[in-house]
Amino acid sequence: MIRNTVTLGAIAALNVAMGFAFIVYTVAALGPGRLTDAFFAGMVIPQLISAIGVASLGNVVTPILANQSEEIGRAHAWQLSAVVAGVCVALSLLLALLAPLWVPLTVPGFDAAGVGLTVELARIHLFATVFTAEATLLVAAQNARHRFLWAELSGPVAGALSFALLIWALPRWGVHGVAWAWVVKPVIQAALLLPQLGRYRAERSEPALLSTLWLRLKPLLLGSTYYKLDIVVDRVLVSLAPLGNLTLLYLAQQTYSSAATVLSRGVANPAMPVLANLARDGRWEDYRCYVRRRMWVALALTAAPLAIFSVAGEPALMNSLAGGRFSAQDASMLWLLLMALGGQWIGGGVGAVTTVAYYARGDTLTPTRLGVITFTFYLPLKVWAFFAWGTVGLAVTTSLFFLANAVLQVLLLNRGPHAHT
Repeated sequence: MIRNTVTLGAIAALNVAMGFAFIVYTVAALGPGRLTDAFFAGMVIPQLISAIGVASLGNVVTPILANQSEEIGRAHAWQLSAVVAGVCVALSLLLALLAPLWVPLTVPGFDAAGVGLTVELARIHLFATVFTAEATLLVAAQNARHRFLWAELSGPVAGALSFALLIWALPRWGVHGVAWAWVVKPVIQAALLLPQLGRYRAERSEPALLSTLWLRLKPLLLGSTYYKLDIVVDRVLVSLAPLGNLTLLYLAQQTYSSAATVLSRGVANPAMPVLANLARDGRWEDYRCYVRRRMWVALALTAAPLAIFSVAGEPALMNSLAGGRFSAQDASMLWLLLMALGGQWIGGGVGAVTTVAYYARGDTLTPTRLGVITFTFYLPLKVWAFFAWGTVGLAVTTSLFFLANAVLQVLLLNRGPHAHT
């Protein structure tokens, strides 16, 4: 188990490094300002789709396919792939057509030129959502078969090719070249994973499969649509902040989100099929022990690096980023935002494990309810903190949200219906 965790964690770390290098290279080359603010603001609705639908899809598909035979699992994966592609294409086309209407609502602080540029970039980002959903589904199908290696390795391979395109495209097409290079990664990853399903066969649609998928997806979609609007709230508020703050906040959030991906794929995701099988067999004591071990690993891997970064982080950022279009003031602000968001890192790491534990036993409702409850209290607090203390105040409230959500998930998991069986 340890060797498998280390290997997957290393591959996920490489994938994160490629994605993070993409963002840092872009910000360093263009500088925090109007172009990068528009680039990251244009991601807001595609990111919302990914956070609500795509991420939920991966968590639900893995346990559904985990207990099926190889042949049936492949047939079901093909069926789900076709359905997901059709839904995402239709949704992306509709949102692209309506972009001039909804984009101005997400960036009220932008001038007319900034809004126009954001509309153009948002349409490019929407193109990527179809392939992001397909890649997520294909990774979930491989995880269900315990084939984690290629599922994870496809990410950094696609990331490396995307980064190479970025280096070539940015000097030629500017921020639009950056957007198209961003799209390339999920396209390549989906193309690499699709052959793993084997030859396509026109299978008769199984209503029971789609019914099960929808039954488990519905509470996630309905509930998380509400509390994951946090992404939109951030962009709306920070568009009112000084130029470049939106870029720096996104860079700080993405730092932790990317690192959390390492934890999820190396610590949390491999636990999904194991916990699903333990829950199926009614082995609840083994189930609880396995969850506790994974939570302690996640806590250690988040708290220790944050403590080190609190001391050495600002000088490191000054030495590595400051200069050219990225000023020393930008580097200092980035460090401050990263410290303010530290609770997102710790709470998100532990929460990734507990969320997987709920999903593995078919409970998608409890994590969603907790997200809704905590977000209800957190949203007005975030708005107040932003107008009181600016972008840093917003970041602190984000930390409180992730920590509170993780604590509640742990408490309810221990007191759940199987806690004392």
